[in-house]
Amino acid sequence: MNNLYKVVKRCLAIAGACCVILCIVFFLQIKKQKSQIQMMEQMEKEAARTMTELEEKREILSEATAYIAVDIQHFMQECEKIGQDMKSVEKKDAEVEIQKLSEKMENENPYFYNREQVSLQVHAEYHNGTEFVDEIADAEIYRVKIYEHGCVYRMIIYIEPFMSSWYFKSGEPLNIYFYVTADKIYRILPYAQPEPGGRTIDLYDDDNLLTEMLDTDEKLQNNSIVVCQEEELQQEYSSITKDGNKITYCLSETKVNGEPGGEDLFVWDQGKGLVEFGTGFGPGPMDVHIDEIQMLK
Repeated sequence: MNNLYKVVKRCLAIAGACCVILCIVFFLQIKKQKSQIQMMEQMEKEAARTMTELEEKREILSEATAYIAVDIQHFMQECEKIGQDMKSVEKKDAEVEIQKLSEKMENENPYFYNREQVSLQVHAEYHNGTEFVDEIADAEIYRVKIYEHGCVYRMIIYIEPFMSSWYFKSGEPLNIYFYVTADKIYRILPYAQPEPGGRTIDLYDDDNLLTEMLDTDEKLQNNSIVVCQEEELQQEYSSITKDGNKITYCLSETKVNGEPGGEDLFVWDQGKGLVEFGTGFGPGPMDVHIDEIQMLK
């Protein structure tokens, strides 16, 4: 009987200990789950706070995007306005040029070509350094720039004479610039001296340099020689004479004693333009003589 009592008592003790252990395990499990729940609740709060911050940033970004869109729209409008203003300025400049050209055409010189570009064919006689050449050559005249009271033209005759004259460059196409007004034709000198006694600048075949250095009608006239006008002129070495529809400019610096000097000849025919040209140095035939000048269709 005593033994049975001891066995029951031990079993009850073991059962009690198991219950305590189970209670402890259950308590720890509940505590762990509670901790996990708290952690999840904290994560949910963090996620909610993050979503709130993201929503606030999205609203800020949306507002900033709207402001940027407005700024871009204003910028595009300003660019369009500037573009329109530039087009308006360009249009006005073009209208001014057209008006200037129209005024030039109304007062065009009857002894010049008065066209933007002209192709010519000429009969040329010139010295090439060893002998005289007789040939048919091409030539052209084109407008370089429109000025307030006239236009600058360039004439190129495609021959390469050997020249002793300071007018031309040896071994290069013969080149002449003209300044043309309603009543005069000027032969522009192939050089300029901006300051008295200063450096001489070569303008022989440089359109941009010539129009840059001689940028006004006054400068052009001061750096040119009149080779065609209705009024006759007689000077020591040069003259302008009129015979019917023709005007002749002649320069002859050859002295009475035969001392060599420069010679130039320009013959203009009303309604036809330049019909004869010559240049040289000293007695004898001219180094270059051009005639039979025909305008090509």
